[in-house]
Amino acid sequence: MELAVIGTNFEHTKIAVRDQVSFSDTKKMQMYALMDTIGIKWCVIVSTCNRSEIYFLYEKEHDIDRMKELYANFFHIAMNELQFICLKEKDALQYMFAVCAGLKSLVIGEDQILGQVVDSVRFAQEQGKMNKLLHKMFREAIRCAKQVKREIKMSEIPLSTAYIGIQQLRKYCGIHQKRVMVIGAGKMAKLAIRYVIEDNPICVYNVNRSLERMEEIKNEFPNVISIPLEKRYEILRQCDIVICATSCPHYMLKQDSMPFLQHELVCLDLAVPRDIDPILAKQEYITIFDTDSLQAIASHNYVQRQALVKKAYTLIQHYVKEYDLWRSSIGVDETIASLHKRCDEIVQSTFDVLERKLDLTEREKYILHKTLHTSMFRLMKEPFKTLKHLDEKQQEEYKQMLMHLFQMEESK
Repeated sequence: MELAVIGTNFEHTKIAVRDQVSFSDTKKMQMYALMDTIGIKWCVIVSTCNRSEIYFLYEKEHDIDRMKELYANFFHIAMNELQFICLKEKDALQYMFAVCAGLKSLVIGEDQILGQVVDSVRFAQEQGKMNKLLHKMFREAIRCAKQVKREIKMSEIPLSTAYIGIQQLRKYCGIHQKRVMVIGAGKMAKLAIRYVIEDNPICVYNVNRSLERMEEIKNEFPNVISIPLEKRYEILRQCDIVICATSCPHYMLKQDSMPFLQHELVCLDLAVPRDIDPILAKQEYITIFDTDSLQAIASHNYVQRQALVKKAYTLIQHYVKEYDLWRSSIGVDETIASLHKRCDEIVQSTFDVLERKLDLTEREKYILHKTLHTSMFRLMKEPFKTLKHLDEKQQEEYKQMLMHLFQMEESK
């Protein structure tokens, strides 16, 4: 089985399409069930605001095309309307490592994606979608990402999509002495609140539908004013800036519910699917920045970090090479197991002969058996090690030779 990845992300797909291909946990379970019907058993769906990708193990080339068709049909989108990322084998593996390390994020080197991947892997495990091979790939990718974070430290400067958006607000209209509304109570919303507070606005309103989340926000940010969801349009009349960062599948701010405005309202939509109806941008006093409009700042950030990115990729190459060695070694695991069994048989046969010919105490029998076993496996240790480090072609040749020499054809 080989690794492939298909899906959409911010590099290839506009936000209008990404709005339609987001996976909730329920949709992940539905997709996992559908993948079973086409013979794809081992897979992980990674769905964030910037990507909606499926990593899976396949056996035949046409499995990849079937997966692309399944993905498009699942979201009721024509194949020609989707600009897929589609990678396989080593390219897919290197991409997986780069995604986990934040090298394929809107903000290069950000940390949030690693936690999202870990959560995605855990969810896939709970659904029974992980085997030894896929688990090893993700485990090594996550381990590599942690080392990149620890040693290369691209994320020491607190950059994120939320931070880029705040920078855009600072540049466009300023936040100091403004009235700001933040809709949402998740990680992104909390991050936005934290950044906003640094600029000393007149006040910050937080809107969400959960009383528990309201209390949570209030404990973390005592000066933030909590507003029930149904009051958002009423309070909006007083605001200069609104920041949306929810996981709702529908618009939080709709054209037909918007109050009449006579002052400028600057909107920052950090959500995918979007929280703010894009048609509102046509209104005279409304300006909207969404995740696509943050690309210019992200591109500038990318240029600044190129040297660090190169170091990160060097580390990734090291991990990929180690994984390749491990993958090639498991190809001879069955042969080594057969050799172990054959060695055990030889040890036992030799012991049985000596036991019949010698008058031994129980302790002497134990010592004899232990000595024979240790000697045999000391002899085989280096051949086992060498076999694991041969390339794939050599491994196959040596496997056939060993099976013949040790007369193991029947147990192959």
